[in-house]
Amino acid sequence: MIEMKRFKSLLFGIFVALLATQMSFLSANENGVARWDFDSEESIPFEKAGSIDRDQSGPRPPEFPDFSASNHAFKFNGGGSHLTIEDPGPESRFDFGPGDEITMEAWVRVAAISENENVYVVGKGRTSSDPAQRDNQNWALRLRRLNGKSHVSFLFSTAKSDSEINADSHWHRWTSNGALNGDQQWHHIAVSYQFGDPESARGWIDGESQLGTWDMGGATAESPVVDDQPIWIGSSMGGNAASSFRGWVDSIAVHRGLVDDQVLRDRFHRANPLPEMAPPLDAIAGKVRVMFTEAFESHKQWPVLFEQSSSAKTVSGLAEWQTDQFLIPRLPYRYDTWGIRDSWKGPVLVQAIADVAFPAGKNRILLRARGLSRLWVGESVAVRTKPLAGSTDGHEPVDPLPSPPVPGMRLVAYGVQESIGELNLNEAKVLRVILETVVGGASYRCEPGELLVGLQSEEGEMFELVRPNDGMLEPRPIIDSEVVVDLERSERSLREFDDTNRRASAASEDAFWSRRHAIAREWSLSHASPEVPSDATLGESPVDRFVQLKLINAKRDPSLAVDSPSEFQQFVLPILKQHCFRCHGEKEVESGLRMTTREGMLLGGESGESVLVPGDPHSSTLITRICAEDENERMPPSAKLSDAEIQILTKWISNGAAWSRGIASDAFRVPPIIDDSAFIRRTYLDIVGVPPTEGETRTFLADGNADKRTMLIDRLLTDPRWADHWVSYWQDVLAENPNILKPELNNTGPFRWYLYEALRDNRPVDRMVTELLMLRGSEREGGTA
Repeated sequence: MIEMKRFKSLLFGIFVALLATQMSFLSANENGVARWDFDSEESIPFEKAGSIDRDQSGPRPPEFPDFSASNHAFKFNGGGSHLTIEDPGPESRFDFGPGDEITMEAWVRVAAISENENVYVVGKGRTSSDPAQRDNQNWALRLRRLNGKSHVSFLFSTAKSDSEINADSHWHRWTSNGALNGDQQWHHIAVSYQFGDPESARGWIDGESQLGTWDMGGATAESPVVDDQPIWIGSSMGGNAASSFRGWVDSIAVHRGLVDDQVLRDRFHRANPLPEMAPPLDAIAGKVRVMFTEAFESHKQWPVLFEQSSSAKTVSGLAEWQTDQFLIPRLPYRYDTWGIRDSWKGPVLVQAIADVAFPAGKNRILLRARGLSRLWVGESVAVRTKPLAGSTDGHEPVDPLPSPPVPGMRLVAYGVQESIGELNLNEAKVLRVILETVVGGASYRCEPGELLVGLQSEEGEMFELVRPNDGMLEPRPIIDSEVVVDLERSERSLREFDDTNRRASAASEDAFWSRRHAIAREWSLSHASPEVPSDATLGESPVDRFVQLKLINAKRDPSLAVDSPSEFQQFVLPILKQHCFRCHGEKEVESGLRMTTREGMLLGGESGESVLVPGDPHSSTLITRICAEDENERMPPSAKLSDAEIQILTKWISNGAAWSRGIASDAFRVPPIIDDSAFIRRTYLDIVGVPPTEGETRTFLADGNADKRTMLIDRLLTDPRWADHWVSYWQDVLAENPNILKPELNNTGPFRWYLYEALRDNRPVDRMVTELLMLRGSEREGGTA
């Protein structure tokens, strides 16, 4: 075992040596323990846990000229996401003890950190979720959020004495006085310390030296805890969410020694920030091309260098929406791979692109958007709006809406910003217009509000919706009567777009369901019903055959073979319900005896003795027990049945104890076929929930086609009203409708959208049931969850 540990330690030393050759920015006098550049995940023995995205853009030129143009980083998405590097054993290069010097550094780009959180960049020990086993922090580089700023922090623990069982004095935390700014850009951070010399603690942020304070446990000359626990990157404490880093990390390095101040100052080499540039997006002639990119980096600011990379991709499976004006009332619905509604991963970047004809002269450009937006006209930004801000609890004050920029113009919607810019042209031009807006964000729903772009020419009196240049489109003034029509047209286009995307996603499961249904058909053919009597006329329609077979089987059912089925329902069943079902019903089954069915009474209870002998009341335990004089034997024990009730039950058993469902004898006869006027009315009410119009009725009555009834049913099953009508039925069947459980809510909840879309798409019932059981998609947007 010892030899194996030595062998593993040797291998790890070779590995570290290989890594050290990649330390291009380490000087010769730096004693590198390890460095992780994240350029090639496969070349480093990480164990990955949680949500981590690889091949993300790291610091790159021209902004950071010391890095390669293809430099990559890892993105940690919080929630316990981390990388694990095992310690090779005792006295490894990762162990730091009394008098040892350590320097830790990393490039970080913070996506989010909450007040008073301490998030881990890298640390050794303290990986267990058990509080009794996580006091073994050898060293850690962290970020600490205080008063809205992210400070660099260093943490280690010393051995806990018996008097410190419930104290934190064995923890020693140093926090820098300076902090990162909140721009969500790349920053270089570092901490150095000599164990045993608390005055040696230093920090660096973007090349600037930082003093700090021992703000937990105080300064100490004691030795840190040293053991063989692993190194974690991105989290600690068993994956505690509050200690998990959320953002990008690159070039983590651990050194044995105090790296020279000048070296750490030179680490941060940043050129002048890149100028803002319009994205290189192509337009489609005569259309506004709209693209949607989810999980955008921030809802508060634009990145310095944005690219359609793995960190910001147009949603897989979601084609681009094309419309005819810069008016976007909502995002398309997002569907998972089964075609079930899911939630957007906000923030969502919306980009709308079109070539637009601008008249000569002084043009005013209007932008209405809810969050961070910019409108490119040609190569420059013509107008902007600010990031989302303010309360998200729905209780913010509702201020009066501002007056419109032009009298009679449609008012801006609540929660939507309005901004106006100018564009002066010497001559009429066709320019590329690109609207970029960030929808949703941390604690904000992914809703764009009434997003629009308007244009007022020098000669124009009213702002008009900006539309593509194709020479065929009429001006659309931004007034209520016109915008309402435009919004409805946009909504129809979005519904068609949603239908296409949903059905395309759901088609990924079609092959599976086709196989299932083929197996079911094969099974049903091999388990066909027995031959029916030759004198039976079943008809050709599957529905008619189904009904006829049910009637034939009902006639054969001995429990229905009674002269007067209403007698059981009227006299016998009420006695059983009143005196027997309470203890021998569906919920309470005393002594294993269930008396709610004839079969249950014949089967008997735990004794296995039937309580019912049809035709022989004197041998039936039921009669014996209800007539018993001994209270310990008599049933029910609370009160003896009346003589009249005993007589009814005795007569019932004497006549065969038929358990009638109350079906009258004439119910076994097929009723006469109804006329066309009754048929069309019943069919409309059954399928779409409303009666036919006079015109529909007259057309149907005048139709001489022999198949017109089948054709009517088929047509109505493709009518959108079919889904509208049957949603309420399925909500009641599934007890989802809150009106049933809590009538004061006065709503139905988002789940109705799954039912509506499943019915519109004619999903088979077995598929619907499976999707309901799988609880997919978003419970807020209308998934089966």
